[in-house]
Amino acid sequence: MQKKDKIIGITLFSVLTCILVFLSFFQGKKNSSDSIQKVIVDGNQLLSKDDYLRITGLDVLSINDSLTLRTVKERFENHPYIQSITLELKADRTVEVSVIEKEIQAVVNIETKNFLISKKYEVINILPNTQVVDYPVITNSSLTNLSVNKICDSTDIKSAFKMIYATKQIDSNFSRMISEINLRNGKEAVIYLTGLNPVVLIGKNEEVKKIYVLYELLKQNNKTVSMVRSSSYIDLRYSENLFLGQRQLTGI
Repeated sequence: MQKKDKIIGITLFSVLTCILVFLSFFQGKKNSSDSIQKVIVDGNQLLSKDDYLRITGLDVLSINDSLTLRTVKERFENHPYIQSITLELKADRTVEVSVIEKEIQAVVNIETKNFLISKKYEVINILPNTQVVDYPVITNSSLTNLSVNKICDSTDIKSAFKMIYATKQIDSNFSRMISEINLRNGKEAVIYLTGLNPVVLIGKNEEVKKIYVLYELLKQNNKTVSMVRSSSYIDLRYSENLFLGQRQLTGI
């Protein structure tokens, strides 16, 4: 009787072992089929979809069974260009990442190196393959000891932003004409416009008013515009007067 019980016990143990092995194998298959298969990006402008996936390590070659939605979320949220994201897991186990990028206001040049600067005054490194299009370049600001990914709202940067905001409020084509805002290390600011020969002397204070005056000047009749284009400089430093200069300026 004891021998029979022993045989039954061994048989039951063998059956249970087989069941456990089968369940482990089945669970492994199930987990594999439930894992993320692909990540796609939508809403991007500063970088291509492929560049975002490569930098975050979420391109097809990098995806494995251990990848989770939380990991995808964290990697995109830690990207310096990203303001916020939303995730959608589709039926085919593809994760669609809809990104909202930080609103870039300008490129700022500090000690011969260019950085992006956001609407919230955050200074951001420019990554390879970034699409830097139509952003005015802010040069010769008073910024020193720059901290990347930190807020940098110095007085002269705020002044440059006022000018940029004003051009955007007036007309998008006019805004795209602003190629450089030279802050001259705290001295009177100068603007350079794409397609226009004379430099624009803005000076200090009342930046918005002066930008409106400049816009109105450039939209005048052909005779006035021709006179402007043949000038060496447009002087808007004095609130009640406007001067067109024919001689070459020095020290700018």
